[in-house]
Amino acid sequence: MRRQLEKARAYAEKNGLTLIEDFRDLGKSAFRGANRTTGALGAFLAAVQEGRVPRGSVLIVENLDRLSR
Repeated sequence: MRRQLEKARAYAEKNGLTLIEDFRDLGKSAFRGANRTTGALGAFLAAVQEGRVPRGSVLIVENLDRLSR
């Protein structure tokens, strides 16, 4: 987790983004969709749909397989 957070902070700094660490899925599997149904990804998606995530916001994902495996 520390490595991923350091990489996210570096990416945000390099690209002029403000990193908000509100959504984390620690140990939630994407294989059967638990990250979407009971995890922070689902909470993030709901926040987007409800308009609580400002337009232009960015979701940083270390690897796309983190969303789908």
